Amino acid sequence: MLLGIVIRKTVALALMVVVFVLPASATADLSEGFEDISTLEGRGWIMMNNSDPQGVTGWFQGELWAFDAYEGTANSYIAADYRNVASSGGTISNWLITPVLTLDNGCQLSFYTGRVASQYADRLQVRISTAGSSIDVGTLATDVGDFTTMLLDINPDYTYEGYPAVVHPPKITEGFSMKLSGLAGPIEGRIAFRYFVEDVPKNGDYIGIDSFNFCMAAHPGDANNDGFVDIGDLGILSGNWGGGPGKIWEQGDFTGDGYVDVGDLGVLSGNWGWIASGGMQPIPEPATMSLLALGGLACISSTKAAIRRR
Repeated sequence: MLLGIVIRKTVALALMVVVFVLPASATADLSEGFEDISTLEGRGWIMMNNSDPQGVTGWFQGELWAFDAYEGTANSYIAADYRNVASSGGTISNWLITPVLTLDNGCQLSFYTGRVASQYADRLQVRISTAGSSIDVGTLATDVGDFTTMLLDINPDYTYEGYPAVVHPPKITEGFSMKLSGLAGPIEGRIAFRYFVEDVPKNGDYIGIDSFNFCMAAHPGDANNDGFVDIGDLGILSGNWGGGPGKIWEQGDFTGDGYVDVGDLGVLSGNWGWIASGGMQPIPEPATMSLLALGGLACISSTKAAIRRR
C-alpha cells in the first residue's frame, strides 16, 4: 500500500524517495536490524554526537515505553532523543554512520523510522559521503564534514505532521526507500543518519530507526531482490497488475513509469531464469514460457474482472 508520493530532487546525486511499507524479505549487501546496538561499532558503524552543548545521551537501544520496532524483538531499534543536547536553545547533531560501502548507480537503501507522538517536532537527515572510509562530520553542530550530499531531510520545517508519528498500533510502520544515480561509477563511501534538531526544547523529543537495508542495483525482473527472476517475481507482478500511478520496483514496475503493465511483463519475460551467481539462462524451457504466458493472461483476466465489478 502506497502511503505517500514520489519525490524527485536534483542534487549532486539524483534520487527517488517513496514512503511505503517495504517488503521484509528483501536481500541486502548491508542489513541491520539493531537487535543489539552495543555490537555496532565492532562491525564498522560509527556513532558521534556533535550536539551543542553535548547532552547525556547519544544513540541508544530502543525503549519499550516509547514504541516497538518494525520487526524483531520489541526494542530492536536504535533511538535518540532531546537529551542529546544539554541546555535550552541548543542544537542536536547526532550522527549514526554506516560501515564503508560500495556506492553505485542503482544502489537502493531503505529504513523505517518513527517518532513519539507529542507536540515536539523531530527531524532526521540522511547524508552520503563519497570520501572512502572518512568519518569526518566536522566539529560543530552545524558542520557536515565530508557528508555534503543530503539524500533525505525528514521534516526540515519542524511541523507536527512532517515526521511519521507512532500512534496505533504502537510500533514503527513507515519506511523510506532511495535509489542512487548520477555517480560517475562505483566508489567507496558511507551513508549517515543525522538526528538534527534546532532550538531544543521547543523542538525535539524521541525518534527510532529500524530495519536498515542497503542493496546493490537490482536486476531487471527481480522484484523481490532475491537474486533470481522466477515465479516469485511473476507472482508480485501479477498481484499488482494494472496498478498505478505510484507503483515501485518491488511491486513489479521494472520500467520506472509508475505502472505495472505489459511493458513490465516483457522485462520479466526477457530476463526469466536469470540467477545472480550464474547469469542468464540462454533459452527458457517450454514449460517456463507457458507459465509466463499463463501468468500474463491471468493478469489481464484479473484486470478485466475488476473492471466488470466496477
